[in-house]
Amino acid sequence: MVNMQALQDILEKNGNIVDREGARIGKVGQIYLDDQTNEPEWVTAATGLFGSSESFVPVKGAVVHGGEVAVAYGKDMVLGAPRIEAEGHLSAQQESELYAYYGLEHPGSNSAALRKHVGRGDGRDSS
Repeated sequence: MVNMQALQDILEKNGNIVDREGARIGKVGQIYLDDQTNEPEWVTAATGLFGSSESFVPVKGAVVHGGEVAVAYGKDMVLGAPRIEAEGHLSAQQESELYAYYGLEHPGSNSAALRKHVGRGDGRDSS
């Protein structure tokens, strides 16, 4: 399991998210924690022109190596994820939509609220 410190280190170094084959998806944008466990649940990949778009990808199954986060999904799948604004909490509906898209079992309604934990020091770095 990828821990918060490893993700935060990569975020601070403007590290990349790569897919399971090693293809670059984008820079680490933001990290979302489960409010109940305080563990990383989602990470966003800043994509598009100047990183203007962010794609949510589950932390589950990801590994950190060489200053990158390698996620358990292909680049096309991550880029095709539902478009959700990365602004604070995810609603229960948004979270359910992401879980369904990635084919993951939803852990339950008690963990539906996620909060943004880490930004890039631009005033967006806490809930």
